[in-house]
This record gives sequence, C-alpha cells and structure tokens, in this order.
Amino acid sequence: MRPLSVLLLLFALPAQALTLLTEDFPPLSYSPDGGETVVGISVDLLREALARTDTPATIALMPWRNAYKRALDDADTCVFSASRTPEREPLFKWIGPLSDGKWVLFARADSRIPPVHTLEELKPYVIGGYQGDARTLYLKTKGLTVDEAHTEQQSLKKLAAGRVDLWSATSVSGPWNARQLGIKIRQVFVFRENQDSYAACNRATPDETVKRLNAALRKMHADGTRQQIMDAYYGQ
Repeated sequence: MRPLSVLLLLFALPAQALTLLTEDFPPLSYSPDGGETVVGISVDLLREALARTDTPATIALMPWRNAYKRALDDADTCVFSASRTPEREPLFKWIGPLSDGKWVLFARADSRIPPVHTLEELKPYVIGGYQGDARTLYLKTKGLTVDEAHTEQQSLKKLAAGRVDLWSATSVSGPWNARQLGIKIRQVFVFRENQDSYAACNRATPDETVKRLNAALRKMHADGTRQQIMDAYYGQ
C-alpha cells in the first residue's frame, strides 16, 4: 500500500500540458500580426476551456499538413479545427465540437455557373481547395479536379482571378473570408451537411484531459459563452 503522502502527491500533480496546433483558417484560427498571437473562434473557445479546467497548453500556428502529422505522431498534441470524418475517427481522441457548418462550393458572384445538384455535375469544373484539407480529399475521392493551394485564402484569390471555377469552403469560413478580402461570391452547391469541427488529439492524450475539456465546452455552450465568442467575430 502506498503511503498517504505519496497518494496526496499523485492527486496534486498538475494536468498534462498540451500542444495545440492550428492553421491559418479565419475566423476559426488566424494571426492578425504575422504570427505573434493566435486568435479566432476555435482558439478562444479552447483557451476558455483550458482556463476553466486548469489545463496548461501552448497554441501555435503552422501549415495544416505539418500540424496534422504532429498530432498523429506526438503525444499530448492536438490539431484543430479538424473535420470529424469516418476516416479520421479512429486516429484521434476528439474535443469539441468547436464549430458547426456545411461543406460548400462557391462561385464568383458574376459567374455563369448554374446551381449544382449532384457531384456528377461538377466534373467539368476546376475546384479550388487546399492541401491536406478534408474537403479537398473528399472531392478528389469522387474523381473531381481540385487545384490545391497552401491556404483557403490563397484558393479564394485564385477564384477571384478566374484561375479556378469553384471554391471549396465551409458555410462559416467562406462568407467570412470573402467579406474580409472584398470578394463577392455565391453558393453553388452544399456537398456535406452538419460537418462539425473539433480538436483532434493524439491517441496517447489522457482520457481524463479529454473528458474535462469536453465537459467545459458543454458548459460554455449552456451558459452562453460559446455564443458570445462567436458573436464577437461575426460582428467584425
């Protein structure tokens, strides 16, 4: 039997520090000052959940493919905002949801492309996406032509310049980015409904840490904190 002093020490140990990695994906995560700080809806939600659970963590911005690989390989590392797809489900432990939304294809507002009703109708078009994104991977598995940029914003700029016909984004990020860049777009096709995003954590992340953060996020939804954070960004 362990001495009481040892048991008390074990209970007093601080929560395991997490490394939270994200990409430039406004309004969910981005840096307004070239990387010095990281802000966004998902960032603010996680920071509040971390504070409420006394969970130490660092948050850093990097290219999505690098962040995703780190979360797969490194203990106590998470990548967000990640779409929780069936293919990814067994690879991670999940914290969230952080945001909801749909997967949408947009055209330029002045485009003559008609509304689309099936994936088959997309065959003639070049679709703008970005490397490593779940939407890009999904569209490619359907045999569609996807031009891959490094970020969603770069892909949007290609749409504006006429270098791609359609642009893949979410119902949250698409209109927000277009408004920030002054680019007029219109919705052409919703190719997946109710696609929530999460923090996808390495399988070695302690279950207790995941449970505490998920419980904090549920309370934030119930007490209105989540809505307050979202309103702060949509009002910009």
